[in-house]
Amino acid sequence: MAYEGLSNLHLLAEADNYNAWLFDAIRPYVGKRVLEIGAGIGTFTALLGELGHVTATDIDEACLAELSSRFFRFGNVGVMRLDITDIGREQSEMLRKKDFDTIIGLNVLEHIEDDILALKNLRLLVAFGRLLLIVPALRILYGVEDKAVGHIRRYEKPELVEKLSKAGWHVEKIGYLNSLGAVLWFIKNRIMKSPATSPGNVRIYDKLIVPFLSRLERTIPAPFGQSLVAISSTAECMSGSERG
Repeated sequence: MAYEGLSNLHLLAEADNYNAWLFDAIRPYVGKRVLEIGAGIGTFTALLGELGHVTATDIDEACLAELSSRFFRFGNVGVMRLDITDIGREQSEMLRKKDFDTIIGLNVLEHIEDDILALKNLRLLVAFGRLLLIVPALRILYGVEDKAVGHIRRYEKPELVEKLSKAGWHVEKIGYLNSLGAVLWFIKNRIMKSPATSPGNVRIYDKLIVPFLSRLERTIPAPFGQSLVAISSTAECMSGSERG
């Protein structure tokens, strides 16, 4: 089945300020050997490739074709199919040999029915390192566009901490991002019930709002937001950071 949100990925790929904001939230924790799950069309793969070697994965054939076409000349980017809810023994052993120090999933976990199984499988792939996640936040925001792009859920902070802990990950830091986006998402998806994202609105928000809002939230942590950013690690990699 083709990923229904593919057109949305192309639209959001043009939101340079927004994507830079998301990437800046995880950049300090990115290592040199990265496994990227749900890489989509490679919006963040290109940024990760500037920091080290990336194995970009997905399960959608259209996304994999686009990734392969885009990065076939990049010596530090590999592309492969990976279903993190169904990793066979041979594939698991092959991935462990790559000695990943970072696993990244940006807006991926919400598409997976058995997200705890997925998190447990990822824990088995890294002996020493971090898991960096960004997921849609707050159940109250779940609306028509979430359904349209295949979101099974949006996450509450305690829920995500609990699921990561059950899967064997130690949460170092977790917090909200994009407070104004949450308000606008609620209006659009819960009140207006509009499943379509306007390219014009995306451009306006990206160019005019994100530069100001991102600076504000770096100074004053958002009390709620459209997204949750979770930095987790194996026990051996704990940095001593406090949870947000």
